[in-house]
Amino acid sequence: MSLHWVLVGGAGVAASLAALEWWLGRRDRRRESAAAWEEFDRRVADQGLTPTEVERLRRWADRSAVKRPQEALQFVEVFERFIADEVALLGSLPPPDAPDEGRERSLAELRSIRRKLELHSVQKGAPLRSSRELEVGLSVTVRGGVGGDERGDFRVASIDDEKLLLEPRGEAGASGADSGDAGPAAMPARTPISGEYSVHDLTHDEIWVIFWRGLDAIYRFRAPVLRRDEDGAIVAGHGSKLIRVQNRRDKRIDARFGVAIARAGHDEIRGTTINISIGGASILSPVELDKGAMVDLTVDGDAAPIRTARAEVVRKGKIVDADGDQRHYLHCRFLDLDVDVRAALASWVERRDLRASQTLLASG
Repeated sequence: MSLHWVLVGGAGVAASLAALEWWLGRRDRRRESAAAWEEFDRRVADQGLTPTEVERLRRWADRSAVKRPQEALQFVEVFERFIADEVALLGSLPPPDAPDEGRERSLAELRSIRRKLELHSVQKGAPLRSSRELEVGLSVTVRGGVGGDERGDFRVASIDDEKLLLEPRGEAGASGADSGDAGPAAMPARTPISGEYSVHDLTHDEIWVIFWRGLDAIYRFRAPVLRRDEDGAIVAGHGSKLIRVQNRRDKRIDARFGVAIARAGHDEIRGTTINISIGGASILSPVELDKGAMVDLTVDGDAAPIRTARAEVVRKGKIVDADGDQRHYLHCRFLDLDVDVRAALASWVERRDLRASQTLLASG
């Protein structure tokens, strides 16, 4: 047999193997998709949604090519994508003197879906996750606008899934007492307005909305201006990302526990904790995660001070060991911890810190 025919035969075998690999991959993807939709149907059946509401979620998940459609029922960040996309389909905001009944029905249905999925409220003391979680009466500071020179104090007069109505704060509302908020006057002296809040980052008619949430943190988000009223009120859209600035520092205890890291739309990965504090955990991971990624942590072992926690990646880096192997460092901030869980974690941190101090004194 000539070399020519050997090469032709080899090429044919390679093409056949490639085709088989493609077909098997396609079959596996179809099976995964079918299983995901079965899980969606199972979960949605227990939520009390109407057929119309279920179909709206299903259409969005299909249109957005969400790998795991059931996550729109579980994860706030995925559900917020659904809300943002559905609001975008409504088009431009109509004039205030020309109400759109169809638009109002659509927004009412979104509110209904949010409530039935129990994604409409924030646990007391837990960080906010979306600008749609702001409360009526909250005092905010505005920076930016056309030309970048707008600044002023406002209060949230009304809010829905599409927009916020921000009214100028007069003397009567200067204290922010109607919402239990201490108002801008109670912000920490070092309110970070410049640099990362630069108005030069804004496009055309956007604003920074900045507020202090008592006993929590400073928050900010970029919002498009949808309309300006003659009385100085601003109708603004919601920010795509709510940024939380927290300067609090907690004691960190060196501790090694295996940990499972679950993310919306991704396979679970395994990591190891480096240290744990009341506020979060530092983790070594084989996979790099983006800053701001939301994860669900499950810590191994009966000795672990915390078993499960929702967390946000707030810092990341790389570590190369002596063998040249590279791993990723993640610092995750705990979110929505139950009061009892937080108390038990604080007690564990204090005991371990005291033990470390006693060991250091004994060795000295």
